[in-house]
Amino acid sequence: MSSQRLRWLVSLGGAGLAFLAAPYEDLSVAAFWAITVAGIAIMAMEMLPIVAVGLLLPATYILCGTASAKVVFTPWLTTVPWIILAGMIIGRLMEKTGLSRRIALHIIAAVGSTPLRLMLALAMTGYALALLIPDAFTLVVLMVTLTTALCQRLGLEKKTVEAGVLMFAGFFAAMVPQPMIYPNNLGIIAAEMIASTGLTFTWLGFALENLVPTLLMSGVSILVLLPFCTPTLRDHVQQAVALSQADLLRLGPITPLEKRSLLLVVLALIAFIAEPLHGIPGTYAFVFTVLLGFTPVFQVLDEQDLSQVPYGILFFCTGCMSIGFVAEDLGLAQGIAAAAATVLEGMKDPGLLAVCAYVGGFLVNFVLTPLAAVTSLSLPLAELALDMGAGIKPVLYSFLYGLEQVLLPYEAATILFMYATGYVSLRFFALVMALRFLAGGIVVALSGWWLWPLMEL
Repeated sequence: MSSQRLRWLVSLGGAGLAFLAAPYEDLSVAAFWAITVAGIAIMAMEMLPIVAVGLLLPATYILCGTASAKVVFTPWLTTVPWIILAGMIIGRLMEKTGLSRRIALHIIAAVGSTPLRLMLALAMTGYALALLIPDAFTLVVLMVTLTTALCQRLGLEKKTVEAGVLMFAGFFAAMVPQPMIYPNNLGIIAAEMIASTGLTFTWLGFALENLVPTLLMSGVSILVLLPFCTPTLRDHVQQAVALSQADLLRLGPITPLEKRSLLLVVLALIAFIAEPLHGIPGTYAFVFTVLLGFTPVFQVLDEQDLSQVPYGILFFCTGCMSIGFVAEDLGLAQGIAAAAATVLEGMKDPGLLAVCAYVGGFLVNFVLTPLAAVTSLSLPLAELALDMGAGIKPVLYSFLYGLEQVLLPYEAATILFMYATGYVSLRFFALVMALRFLAGGIVVALSGWWLWPLMEL
């Protein structure tokens, strides 16, 4: 039997078991689990492109009578596709002008020289670009592309420890800052889902409340990689600094196009942050300003740039979000929340609550995508926090940090993109991510016990 047929049998077998395990009094629930498990298994084993899975999931829910089209296509009525699209356009602009590469090379050339300093330089690059590109997937693409080019320039072989360390350093640099940037894919979805509680978020408030935890998470991510820094890697890093300096010389001074591009991005962020002043919803002000790049005012984007935008990611993201909306429509999210309430009953310690939410986010990744999980579980978690007399934000933030932790590549599209480069072995991947999950738990516990109570969240 071919490996492809075996993978199809495994995925369909998993779907069948999920259907049989679901309560028969509600066939819609059984069908939901069968379709969802099959979709996740297909993504996990790379049997179909993830974009195709994102398209098939909503269609299959409708065809099987699991949910109506109104429920399945609800993600398209949110602001999430707009913010993702604008983020991808900015990513295309930064890539076309070479602005993101210039920023990265400047930081690496100035800070690098040892593995630790190079990882710090990549982390600084991630923070700098995260402020300019509010889209997690786009930022991961840029940082992974940068570290892949770095591995190629240094002649590192795929699946070696040295290559794995550099790839992880670039990936963590892209992912760690995301929880402090309000319009990142998960944060803005969570905010929309819990809007009914009356809790609101601002760009600056979201950033300040998560600044210290993300800095600590960045630190532990680097500490996790340090034991794997070999003497060979140290030699390669010194070469990387020299290569970065040479590349900067070839780039020459910053061009007028780069200056206009940077101005456009900064103005778009100001439009988003200044929502309380101009009264226009920040997301739409941000998108409108980005689209000014096509007008004679800036002249930095054209029709060819639009053709380079990976629109398929929109269908993947909304397809994954549809899992959450269907789960919520079927009452499954409330069931999970009720089970969590039973486990957490009587728990008042803020640190333990934060850790439990963090672990819950990590565990739910195995059966739901992060987008689906944050869509279906954010509101039940917020209501649970209210019932327990706890702050909504610490519980929600801890849950988001948990969703960032994965053990296997299939659990998130960003992870799949990094893993697909072939530079990281599965064994090394699982080891590093397991260590990072444990270290991240310490960060969340410290935030829950000390930081967020100090901020009166």
